[in-house]
Amino acid sequence: MISPYTAGEAFALGCTSVIAIAIRLNMVQLALFSYSVLLGLFVGEIISLYILAVPLWLARSWIDDSQMTFKAYTRQDKLNYLRRFEEIVSSLSPRCVHCYELYSGSRRLALLRYLFHNNSCSTCDFRSQDQAFRPQLVTIIGTTYVVVSGGLEPKTLIGLFQLWLLIAIAFISVRQHLVPNVLTYPLLWGNLLASAFGLAVPIESAVIGAVVGYMGQWLILIISRFTIKQELVGYGSFMAGAAIGAMLGWEQGCLAIAFAYILKLGENMVRYRKLLGPTQLVPLGHWLVMSALSIGMLHG
Repeated sequence: MISPYTAGEAFALGCTSVIAIAIRLNMVQLALFSYSVLLGLFVGEIISLYILAVPLWLARSWIDDSQMTFKAYTRQDKLNYLRRFEEIVSSLSPRCVHCYELYSGSRRLALLRYLFHNNSCSTCDFRSQDQAFRPQLVTIIGTTYVVVSGGLEPKTLIGLFQLWLLIAIAFISVRQHLVPNVLTYPLLWGNLLASAFGLAVPIESAVIGAVVGYMGQWLILIISRFTIKQELVGYGSFMAGAAIGAMLGWEQGCLAIAFAYILKLGENMVRYRKLLGPTQLVPLGHWLVMSALSIGMLHG
């Protein structure tokens, strides 16, 4: 994909934005803003690589569990293939997918690689079509918002923890139509622990929210299974709903989950002209995240 900005235009745009913000902020706020941008840049790169890594790790475990997976290849060939990419992503070292050479300099960060180098490799000049810069850009914006609005408080660290996990869940849901428990479990238990120490919503509301977020979607699954003979909800959405209920409390959590279903049904109406998609399954991970973040921002 060709970058919409040249290097000079991107640099000028960045300088103009920083100057405009500096006029409105004092030096402490400006330092906090700069720190949050850098933090979001590097954490976003890790999240981008993690988004690539999780499906590969899951595929690796599926191959180990079943001899019938990937029938077009021998089991050993597929394991070798997955090990190769697992080495790339597990080392947190971005490489070219064509020649496997490590990116160097500004190419190591997906957003800078997209803006200044058109996603191309300096060794083989291969131009990648991946969109790894998107989670990095979202992470920068979200991290900056949380840090600048929350300041140097313990709740800010909790907010960053929640934000980063939610971003990873959303992008994996979009790419793979699944929500891995390796992300939802830490989000759920982290929210409950924060509530227990009085750093988030009251613990009673968090526990009820977790139960309602899980059981409510489980009931939807049971009802759909016996009425239309289809499973409308993926099992990963159960834990995501529980984590969001624990994060927002049961009132706002229920609202976020209901809003996510409305958004997904609206998407199906636009894309397929019917409430249910062609696979009948309702991938909800990214809609749950968007609803949770929207309601969380509205209610502080």
